Amino acid sequence: NEPITENLLDEYFSTVGLLNEKNGKKRDTASVNKIKSSLKAYLKYFGKPDLSEAIKLKSTQRKEPTFLTNTERFKLLKTLRATKGNLALRDKTLISTMLLAGIRVDALVNLNLENVNLDDKKLTIRTKGDKTFKVFINSKLRSILKRYLKFRSKQPTDCEALFISNRLTRITSRQVAFRLKYWLDKAGIEKIISPHSLRHTFATQLLQKTQNLRIVQKALGHEYLETTRIYTHILDDEMEDALELL
Repeated sequence: NEPITENLLDEYFSTVGLLNEKNGKKRDTASVNKIKSSLKAYLKYFGKPDLSEAIKLKSTQRKEPTFLTNTERFKLLKTLRATKGNLALRDKTLISTMLLAGIRVDALVNLNLENVNLDDKKLTIRTKGDKTFKVFINSKLRSILKRYLKFRSKQPTDCEALFISNRLTRITSRQVAFRLKYWLDKAGIEKIISPHSLRHTFATQLLQKTQNLRIVQKALGHEYLETTRIYTHILDDEMEDALELL
């Protein structure tokens, strides 16, 4: 085998290292950086610090995630709780699932009734790459899901989906976005918030409460800690507030 050299690394990351093995398309900068970070750690561990240092990561201009503040989150949930009816119950449940479990909207709409285990306190979801992942359901969400499941069991449909539309078919990601906007408007929240923003809200709150990025990484199902670092500005802001108190 050819020994690893700086030139060989440069050649790799200018050709095949830029391509996705599955589809042959070019990887984005963040994905290439993840591979480089892993390789840097590998080389450093096996006593090749010079080669590790030779691998340079490209800077990525990542947008800070959009999320609901604690006040906005409270207003949204208060509006949902204050509205009666089956549609409000369904919407409160699906929005609460994203806010309290942090799952993506595509995972949300693909949830089936069998994926909810209240006794085990777990949701079984499918993540990117068609992998299964178990998500913890806290007591608040268990209570909401229990009530919703009672209603859902009475619906005259053979559809196995957890969340269904008025036509008794599986709800779509677009419908979730539409319903979320409806409730944001009703709550008087003018900020542009997408279903994915609710996942950011979950991560933001969890980091604020735990101050532990690795817990957030695990809760979100991120393979790489680097992906979770978009939330570090939250800790930076809190650090600045704390330093002002000295």
